[in-house]
Amino acid sequence: MFLSYYKLVAESLKKELQLNVKIEFKKVDRGYSLAKGKIVIPLWCVHRNHYYAIYYICHELAHQIAYKKYHHFRHDINFKKEEQVLLSKFNLTPIYSRCYPKELRKDGILVYKEEV
Repeated sequence: MFLSYYKLVAESLKKELQLNVKIEFKKVDRGYSLAKGKIVIPLWCVHRNHYYAIYYICHELAHQIAYKKYHHFRHDINFKKEEQVLLSKFNLTPIYSRCYPKELRKDGILVYKEEV
C-alpha cells in the first residue's frame, strides 16, 4: 500500500476521535506518542504488513486517548481497552504478548504473526 493511504487512515481516525495531534511518518526505529500532541509512526511498519501498519497507527492514537482520559502513557488494561476499540473499527483483534501483539486476527483469521 502507498504511504498516502496510511496517512489518510491516521488523519481520518484522528478527526473521528477529535484528537488535536500532529501525526508524522518518519524513518525511525520506534514510533512514539508525546503529551504535547505529537505521534510518530515509523516508516518500516508500513512495509511490514498492512494490518500491522493499521495496528501501529491505532496503538499510537490509543496512547493519546489514554493520556487524555487516564493521564499516562503506560500499556495498562485501560490503554489496551482503548486500543482494542480502535482496532475493532478494522475488525482486528490483538493476541498480546505482554503489551504488544504477537498476532493480529481479522474476523478470527490470522493476518499477522510476530517474527521470532
